[in-house]
Amino acid sequence: MAFIPVENTAHVRIENRVDGQQVINDLYFRHSTGAIAAADLLALVTAIGSWFTGTYLPLLNIACVAVAVHGRDLTTVIGSTADVGITGEGGVDQEAAPNNCTMAVSFRTSLSGRSNRGRNYVPCLSNGEVTGNNISSTFATDVVNAYSELLFGGGALPAGWVWVVVSRFTAGAPRVVGTFQEVFSVLVTDLIVDSQRRRLPGRGN
Repeated sequence: MAFIPVENTAHVRIENRVDGQQVINDLYFRHSTGAIAAADLLALVTAIGSWFTGTYLPLLNIACVAVAVHGRDLTTVIGSTADVGITGEGGVDQEAAPNNCTMAVSFRTSLSGRSNRGRNYVPCLSNGEVTGNNISSTFATDVVNAYSELLFGGGALPAGWVWVVVSRFTAGAPRVVGTFQEVFSVLVTDLIVDSQRRRLPGRGN
């Protein structure tokens, strides 16, 4: 697939391991003050690492092991990159649910449509947070509150960075240049357990 640029925007990948399986969550951030310097990207990746290990990881099962945060400037195909190692494991010492069991967290902008919404899937649920096919509302609220720290004024991001949803395709066709919209809210639309089969052992890395 040909590279699709997104001006002054960084792609951040949070990497974990669950039962030996690589688990990735993707986020995007716009540098509102202009071009992204290498130091800007490193500051962003470092901040996301601190947010993840300090705020988000404690909500996850002990089976989730933090690995790294990777960042890439999407302005050009040869944009700068930054990587930081992160350490720690989830803070919930209970039996883990199977790797594929997850909860979808939705990121909303001021516009409707699939191109203007994003999502992440929680890396590792605990069985104590699941009753039948339903996830604890308390857990869902805690996850939403954790992501909300990435919103404007939430305190987790370095100055000049804004959390965005990126779209590089429209109606199934690649855009010439990707679009971005600022994220204004985070929510969980339902408490039914979702599934990510690629996270099952042996399905991926």
